Amino acid sequence: MRRTSGIGVLTMAVILSGLIGCSQNDHKKSVRINYQTPQNTNLGYIVRIAPSEHSILERNFSGNSSAINASQGLYHVNAKSEIEIANLLPHAQIQPNLLLGSKKKDAGFEWLAMEANRSKPQFPNCVVNEDEPPTAVIKLLNKSQLKSRNGYLEINQVLRLSGRESSAQNYRWYVMAPGEIRPQGPFSREGEFDIRVDELGHYEIGLFVQDSRGVCAITVVPINVTSNPKLSVLNPKDRPLLSEMDQKFEHLKLINAEKAWDISQGEGQIIAVLDSGVNYNHPFLNSKILVNEKEIPDNGKDDDGNMLVDDYLGWDYVQNDGAPFDDAGHGSHVAGLAAAEVFGVAPKAKILPIKVADESGLADMAKATAAIYYAIHRGAKILNLSFGGPLNPNTPREALRPVLDAFEFANQNGVIIVTAAGNGILDQIGNPIPLDNDIIPQIPASLPFLNNITVASLDASFNLAPYSNYGARSVRVAAPGGTKEEPLWSAKQENSKGILFWGAEGTSMAAPITSGIVALVRSVSPKLSVPEINKVLLASGPDSKNLLGKTQSGRALDALDAVNKAKNLKPSSPSPEISAIKITANKSHRR
Repeated sequence: MRRTSGIGVLTMAVILSGLIGCSQNDHKKSVRINYQTPQNTNLGYIVRIAPSEHSILERNFSGNSSAINASQGLYHVNAKSEIEIANLLPHAQIQPNLLLGSKKKDAGFEWLAMEANRSKPQFPNCVVNEDEPPTAVIKLLNKSQLKSRNGYLEINQVLRLSGRESSAQNYRWYVMAPGEIRPQGPFSREGEFDIRVDELGHYEIGLFVQDSRGVCAITVVPINVTSNPKLSVLNPKDRPLLSEMDQKFEHLKLINAEKAWDISQGEGQIIAVLDSGVNYNHPFLNSKILVNEKEIPDNGKDDDGNMLVDDYLGWDYVQNDGAPFDDAGHGSHVAGLAAAEVFGVAPKAKILPIKVADESGLADMAKATAAIYYAIHRGAKILNLSFGGPLNPNTPREALRPVLDAFEFANQNGVIIVTAAGNGILDQIGNPIPLDNDIIPQIPASLPFLNNITVASLDASFNLAPYSNYGARSVRVAAPGGTKEEPLWSAKQENSKGILFWGAEGTSMAAPITSGIVALVRSVSPKLSVPEINKVLLASGPDSKNLLGKTQSGRALDALDAVNKAKNLKPSSPSPEISAIKITANKSHRR
């Protein structure tokens, strides 16, 4: 899902290489798609240094390094190579940063090419089997007038684009806006095209060209759009009425949340949401944001001395600033399920927004590790991580050392980390194939720690959702996560249409349901240890034959049952026996 930042793509005329979707010997296809490949796929390095080397790091990598955990001498360094770092810091421990998940590419423009290949009326007849496609060049004409930040364009700006340097006679401009699965258009048949980017997230702009030979091609460039608004002061009395939405917030009924609220509503708990950010000006999330009272907002100073300037609302590790605003919608949805006013599982818990994933939902190890330490130091006892993907079977355990140490630090400090089990893979026609995490480990879901509560997803009938990963040893519990037919509704990111809610499905949704339940449990029994919380969760909810051998608990998680068990649990109760798979480089993990 990860895609390159957009503004860097359009800073000059770009001729895209790497032909996708049509070979020179394929007589059935005629339209080739050229995708901009990332100009820099280097994720940097995670470096551990001695205190005596800090000044060397600061002197040589100022502006290209950030602290992951300064007290441990752990930093993320952007450098061209490991050798560059080793030459300057010969005693440092250096390892490549890793992407937590796998990149996926939207298929929207493949659909457009197929439509052209079928000679649909809206397309010119394209000549088949030419050796060379047309040259397609997209140039940004007003680059100097645009505001951008770390590869992201500020919202509500007009881009003036030109394709006149292409070897083409016919032009068609298409746009796939954030949230869309197919490109719309054509918006223009001229050589130049203006577009206002008025939505947050990931755009793809495509230029369809045909040259004098009649040969066609499509060039696609990505544009990422962001915004960093200040925290608004909203009056809860001004929130819209939700009577028409009551029937859509089915997740509360499925877990008996409203009955559990008579005992606990998550008072005194902090849920850190490590995700794509949070729409902290959403009317049902605004009052739930945990502000940093040790920081004076927007004064340009690090008032609390944690090496982060103006982290009043949390922190954005993607753009490295104190405005973790949601560009993608995923993090707002997750935060809403966990602790929104009215429809969150723990409506009186606080939300700590930490942005670690960009517009396509992937995070890297450096960002995730730094965010875990940051969340713990901000007082969060519950961390929600709804991201990740399969672990490369060739990855040695030592390569995961930074994130393993962070999980262990959390475990020693009584912090619960809730992770999503994963949504499997898709077959060739788009049907989900769930994975057994016992065989194919996921990262971070399969990290073997008692405080790692990995969650599978249930449908409305308490069956394992058709997409949900599972694992008799590696997946702890199961909670509602919705399906395509019956999604879970929650908060939406800021958008031009003023839409407040949207439906989604996935183990990403089951995880915050579980985080909310953990907040209810900790609120009613704040002294419960990590083993005791596990005991409560594993015993809560009705048995399900459908979950036998799929999760450790074999139950459908229930908030009311969990709260009652927590309230009645004696601190001296024995700890549950928890098993977890080992993270190894064993190639038998391949399926």
